[in-house]
Amino acid sequence: MAVILNKKAGRHRGRPQSNRNDNRREITLSPYLQFVQGLLRRVLAQVRQILSVVYFVSDGAFGHNQALQMVRRTGLELIRKLRHNSTLYLPYAGRGSRRKYGRKLNYHHLPPNCLKATAVAGHLRKAIYLRVVWHQNSPTRSMS
Repeated sequence: MAVILNKKAGRHRGRPQSNRNDNRREITLSPYLQFVQGLLRRVLAQVRQILSVVYFVSDGAFGHNQALQMVRRTGLELIRKLRHNSTLYLPYAGRGSRRKYGRKLNYHHLPPNCLKATAVAGHLRKAIYLRVVWHQNSPTRSMS
């Protein structure tokens, strides 16, 4: 088998193979997230004198792994809005070797025992479900 090396870099030609097993918790934050983290720590220093804060609630702008790690480093848990087409997986519950991901979650057929609250306003119905699920890009289990 002939191997063609790039003379300048001393590497193989083509796209380098990536390591898919990188630790997704050990990341460097972007300058914007470092700024937000500094603000969050200052606010927490003042608020924690009066209240015990456990959760940070955010919108879809913080719906990625870097934001999750930024919030976790301040000692809080992140509650975030997911996109409507997020791919979520149930924990594996089958027989055989232990796996992380089970069936893909079907949003149209959610089990009734996970329904926590409903609200109706005019012709709009809002339902809140609570279920432990996995997201492939998140390093930890999440509640949805």
